[in-house]
Amino acid sequence: MENKDFNVADLFEVKISPSIDKGKISLRTSGEFEFIGRSRVNNGIQGYTNKLSYEPNKSKTFSVSQVGTIVAQFRQKRWYSGQNIFILSVKHDTEIINNWLYILSSLNKALQRFDGGYSNYPTKSSLSNLQLTLPIKSDGTIAFDYMEAYIKELEAERIKELEAYLVATGLDDYVLSDEEEKLINNFKSDNVKWGEFNITDIFTVTNTHTILKNDIIPNSGDFPYITAGEGDNAVSTYISYDQNKLEKGNSIMIGGKTMVITYQPSKYFSNDSHNLSLVMKKNTNRDKLTQLFLVTALKTSLGSKYEWGNSISNKKIQSDIVMLPINSDGLPDYQLMNEYMKVLQKIIIKAVVEWKDQKIKATRKVVSKNNVD
Repeated sequence: MENKDFNVADLFEVKISPSIDKGKISLRTSGEFEFIGRSRVNNGIQGYTNKLSYEPNKSKTFSVSQVGTIVAQFRQKRWYSGQNIFILSVKHDTEIINNWLYILSSLNKALQRFDGGYSNYPTKSSLSNLQLTLPIKSDGTIAFDYMEAYIKELEAERIKELEAYLVATGLDDYVLSDEEEKLINNFKSDNVKWGEFNITDIFTVTNTHTILKNDIIPNSGDFPYITAGEGDNAVSTYISYDQNKLEKGNSIMIGGKTMVITYQPSKYFSNDSHNLSLVMKKNTNRDKLTQLFLVTALKTSLGSKYEWGNSISNKKIQSDIVMLPINSDGLPDYQLMNEYMKVLQKIIIKAVVEWKDQKIKATRKVVSKNNVD
């Protein structure tokens, strides 16, 4: 299939989204309109709101964050946003909307030229002139039929891989026991007791080393090269480098400038000394699921405090607190955290399996119809 480069401006009208100060509105867990921030997590959705003082952005559009995490996302619903976010509205060909997954992939690949630094971020002009590589037909027009078939083929492959993975790992057992149902209900009904803890009582906090992007050779080794980005658990590539600059694995890393918080299972290299390494002080509690709970707890406790322009630091975190479930002695209940994450894992797997089954049914229905036709 032949490809051709198209400028973003050939396909989209590029505008800057009106910005809203997140701190001045009350976000909910549900609502008529999405509120979008500069994040990959949850497709950038930071909450929901009802109608504000001006019209929300239209649905069936693309958003592109300008600083921090540079990412394009598709907006199924009408939406508001924080600062530094572009709107891409389709100019003419509505087939772009029908093939948004393929378009989105091409757009994000093109955006990799920007790293979100102070001097390397997309402007309205550079985004408009950014080139997307898309398949074309013999007459030079975009091959939307090919896009649709390609995405369906990928989806079918992933479903097969998912089925094999669930069986191999034992995750195909996702039925909750009575005790697990009770645990979830306790969290939902606020029957779990919480306490405040100094972060430095839970973790040893250190600044990571700085290893500049220009000094590494991508895909040159086995150790993850971690940045402050949110995609792929913040792993940019795998490299070989001075092992004296390795950070401890089985730990949590906080992106100093972006507040991206990730669990890092193995030793890694860091791109910036502004990043913080958090190693749990008690070895007996230092397991993956417990630390994944702690990642969420840290995001909840610190996420609204720090942002772009007011970044976290080792000095600031010394006085920060984190809210955690407590046991009868008033200490962090790490066992409860671990058990809760196991139950969440089952719930998520169940949702994935149900999605998989629905996709299989839909595919069989299409195949059956095509055979009849």
